[in-house]
Amino acid sequence: MPILPVEVLSPPFWLSGCAVDELGEGNEKYYEEMCTEFLDIFRQEDNDQLNPGFHTTIMKVALDKATHWFWAALNHPRATYNPFLDHLQPRVAPTQVDGDECIQFQRILGLYWAPHAPTFIKQPLADRQTYLKDLRAQYRHQYC
Repeated sequence: MPILPVEVLSPPFWLSGCAVDELGEGNEKYYEEMCTEFLDIFRQEDNDQLNPGFHTTIMKVALDKATHWFWAALNHPRATYNPFLDHLQPRVAPTQVDGDECIQFQRILGLYWAPHAPTFIKQPLADRQTYLKDLRAQYRHQYC
């Protein structure tokens, strides 16, 4: 079983009553209020003898930096699309939020999948264009 960094600690998304991919603009405020309440209660229980309040502080910093969205995207891959568009991309590439979101999502996230993802993706697309061009030429030759 892998051991994750302590920075992964965050209030559970399910306490908000919403799934992680449902925490967009409308529900984000409710989630933030729930996080504040959770941290207040957690702070009372966070009584580590060596470093009291250590875990609460780490969670607060992670929430302030919004790194919990990054970890949520990794921990919930089937729900990555909405947290990526709603929370990660506006912080990392705010100028890329407008426009065709699906293309931006695939273009940006592809770089995390493999360093040379654009090259890998361009070749099948070029092959498809060549195939369609050849297919049209054969059709014209046979039927025109």
